[in-house]
This record gives sequence, structure tokens and C-alpha cells, in this order.
Amino acid sequence: MVQGAEVTVLSSRYIPTSPLYFGNGGIEKPLGGFDWSGGSDLFDPTTWNTVSSGKSSYQDRDVPFETSALDWPMNYIENGGTPTPASSNPHPYNIWSTQNAVGQFNAEAWFENSANPGDATDGLTPPPTNTYYDVSDKNSPNYPYPVDPSIPDVQTFAHALWNTYKDSPDATLLSDGSHEGTYGDLANPGITFVTGELQVNSKDTFKGAGVLVIRDDFDPNVDSDNTPGDEAKLDINGTFKWTGLVVIAGWRPSIDISKRANATIVGSLFGEDSVQSGGEISLDTATIVLKVRGDFEILYSNGLFTPGGPVHQFLPNVNKEVVGYRNL
Repeated sequence: MVQGAEVTVLSSRYIPTSPLYFGNGGIEKPLGGFDWSGGSDLFDPTTWNTVSSGKSSYQDRDVPFETSALDWPMNYIENGGTPTPASSNPHPYNIWSTQNAVGQFNAEAWFENSANPGDATDGLTPPPTNTYYDVSDKNSPNYPYPVDPSIPDVQTFAHALWNTYKDSPDATLLSDGSHEGTYGDLANPGITFVTGELQVNSKDTFKGAGVLVIRDDFDPNVDSDNTPGDEAKLDINGTFKWTGLVVIAGWRPSIDISKRANATIVGSLFGEDSVQSGGEISLDTATIVLKVRGDFEILYSNGLFTPGGPVHQFLPNVNKEVVGYRNL
């Protein structure tokens, strides 16, 4: 006779539904964004200070940041062209997903002010004012920069990918430094890990398909001090083209697109820092930095991530739900 309990747990994969997701308060200190001080309470917007000078993240006023929340179907990815805009209202895919209200605040400030004085939203499709979105309610899931607590922690997401695939024959492991070449295609997607900085030099091309994870050299499986020696960075001076999911996570991750760069992601971009201080996110010391001065385009495609798509197989299980329980 067996006594105990039988529990049935259903796990599901997180499928990206926006071109961009930066967690933990979003981009570091954009002009007009959140500026940390000793009296700031992340849960009380009335205590927030705003950045008035010395912004840490910006985009050049002459180079619009081009991102599309329209769904690029697989046939367009394979054959080229531009998909017909979705007819539903509000639009099913957001421009940006943020983890908390600070992230929403910083994303808005980055788009509105960091071009200084250009209008960064000119490069967005659909634009935030389009009727696809509900711009009247910041708490609405149809707001263009929604608060979305259901999104998994990106750092945990990156570690799950590392633990699952670092020893897989489908994985390519690259060290800190400059790289070029092709790392998978739609017919044979894979997962590529860069530990430290990925540099793409001005005359080089780095391209591939599947999942690209740029991580620092802190490994929670073996390390106790989470101050890394090699920080996660993406530094593009040449040509960068990736189809699928790009994840950058670590102590103080940064993305720098130079004026000479030509960068395109068809899929989605995840980014997040790993620093916590006193149980709260320390936005003053380490939040992801995004500097865009050259051509950078992100085109969202749901077809890459859904079951049957070339990236779905690599996405880790992140949501667990108890769907059955019985006493034995």
C-alpha cells in the first residue's frame, strides 16, 4: 500500500510577445527617467527623482530607433517583404514590455527624451499614438509600454538556457572578444552563448538564427560572488543580423550600436541586470545601458517562438501550474 500525494504539474514555455523587453526598471537613467536616491521608493512614484543631466542611455538625434510590433510571419522572414498590418484593435503585440512601473517610466523617458531633441517614436511601427493601442490607461495591458509582471526574470531565463544547453551539440560557446561568421540559419537554428563582450568590428559580419545569449562570467552554479570578471556587452561597429531571440543579462549589461553599425534582429530582444540591493533593484549601480547611434532595427515575429517555430524548442520552461492533486 502506498500513501502520500500525487501532484500533476504543467510547465509552459514563455513566448515573447514584443520586440523588446528590459526588466528591473528598464534602461539606466535616460533623460527624464528614474534617478535613484536614498529616499526613493520603487513602489511610490511620488518619491521618484528624474534625470535632468548626465543621462546614461541615449540614442543619437539623427538615428531613429526602428522597432516594429507588427507580427512578421515566417513566409516574410524566409522570402522578404513586409507583412500587412494587423487589423485587430487594440494591437495584439506591444512595442515594449517592462517588468515594473519604473521600467515603464524609463522606457517612456528613453523614447520621449533621449533623442534630445529628436522624436524617437518616429521609428516605431505602429506608433504609440496609433489606435492599435490604449494610450489613456498606463495600467492597461494594451498600453504600448505595459507593466507585465508575468514575464520571467531575464537573468533566471538566461541561466536556464545555460544550464540546459551549454553541453548540447546544438550549442556554440564563444569567449569574450571580437567574432564574425554565421551561427545557424532558419533550416538549422541553434543556440549560441557569448561569455563576456561580443564585439562586431566595422568590416565584420555576425549573423545567425535561433537563440543568442550574451552573459557575464558569473555562474550561480559554482560562484558565490556575483561580481563578474567579464561583463555582458554587445558592441556593434559592423553588421549584425540575428533571426530569433537575443538575450543579454548580467551584472551591468550594455548594448552599444555605433554610427558605423548596421544591426537587425528579427524576433525579440531581452535584457536585464542582476544587481539587487536590500531586496530592491539598485538602479543607481547597474541597470542595462542601451546606446543607439547607428542603424538598429528590431522586427517582432511571433511565428519564430510558437510551437513548430525554429526557436520554440530552445525556450526553457518557466511557468509551472499545479493542474491535478490527489491523495494516495
